[in-house]
Amino acid sequence: MRTATRCLLVTAFLFLRRDPYAPSSAAQIRPPSERADSAVHPPDTSGLAGSGPLVERLARFVARLEDAEVRGQLGVVAFGATPLLPQLVGADRRVRAYADSHPDDARLLILAARLGRLRWVAEPVVFSRENRPSLDAFIVEQAPLHAYLDRALVLEPNNAEAHYWKGRLYGLSFSWRTLFYGFNDTPDSVAPRFQAYADSALRFARRAVELAPQQVSSREALALFLVFTDHPDEAAAAVRGVAGGRHPIYLLLSDWQMLALPPGATPWASQARLYAGMKKEEGWDYAELRVRTYVMAMPAAQVEAFYRARWPSLQLFEIKGDEEEASGMRLLAQFFRTKGATLEPAQRKKDVDKSPDKLPDGFVFRLVEMANAPADVRSKFPIAVGDVFCILSLMDTRRVR
Repeated sequence: MRTATRCLLVTAFLFLRRDPYAPSSAAQIRPPSERADSAVHPPDTSGLAGSGPLVERLARFVARLEDAEVRGQLGVVAFGATPLLPQLVGADRRVRAYADSHPDDARLLILAARLGRLRWVAEPVVFSRENRPSLDAFIVEQAPLHAYLDRALVLEPNNAEAHYWKGRLYGLSFSWRTLFYGFNDTPDSVAPRFQAYADSALRFARRAVELAPQQVSSREALALFLVFTDHPDEAAAAVRGVAGGRHPIYLLLSDWQMLALPPGATPWASQARLYAGMKKEEGWDYAELRVRTYVMAMPAAQVEAFYRARWPSLQLFEIKGDEEEASGMRLLAQFFRTKGATLEPAQRKKDVDKSPDKLPDGFVFRLVEMANAPADVRSKFPIAVGDVFCILSLMDTRRVR
């Protein structure tokens, strides 16, 4: 636990890490799929072979791949591309050619866009001297998929599925942002473009929910987009009525209402994204919803006093570091166990000094107090801090299905 706590501070200043929101792999830059006659290609290995209408075979194939994506079997496997990639690439080439020749089949167009997105998920990014991925290249690559859905919406303007997948395509930009910039905030030079894509993801996701309010996947997508754009209360509302109020997104977001924050606690978004990435790598589901990080321009004693006003017996337990700890830094911890709709702080240090996977439902509370930090360190925080300040990292350990 000591090492993990220290990492939350040390890694806060890293500037290029893997995307916590993206699938386990992303897309390689590649030219648009060729539209070629099947006679010039080898025998069909696309997974679409068989009898019956091509659209029906395609629907089954896409459903199988999306199910594999949910199970984590579509991305990188053992540091290489998924074994499903050759079939996916072959199917994508064949379906794009077929969709171009059948522009009035809305179902086909939607399936073609879904298949293209799956290829993006499954095909690894290649960064090299010769190949430098860029936002412009990603946008160009996705343009044919948007065109299929745009055509489907011309044919059927109130098609909820087409709106949903438009939102999902625009939502890829959340992955792109972190792919290019790690867990840091987006540079001002490109922030408006990413904001435009985020706004489009929300607009289409909202419309999909309006058109098909009972479709759970649409509500889930909208809720996650709202989380990624820092609107957690709206996100909770989007899934409030799903599964009788027991949907994991709703439960995890609602949990935060139980834990008050000291006045002036300022969210540190880049650190929270990094923390979520760490938890995701450790196997925690919905990691983005589980963690939050704040900066407070106050000493640890003032933070402790705030919580003692609510729990008079509360104590923040100091966690001793090692010789590598920075001078002037203290690590303190607490664990708030969920008791119905309330929280109960731990009374013993041994109930705090555990890894999150060994704790019951509740909140891991880790506080780093820093004193006399160098000016270049203090400048990295989202608010102005003085000689003594704190970084608070929280994690919800609720088990959800």
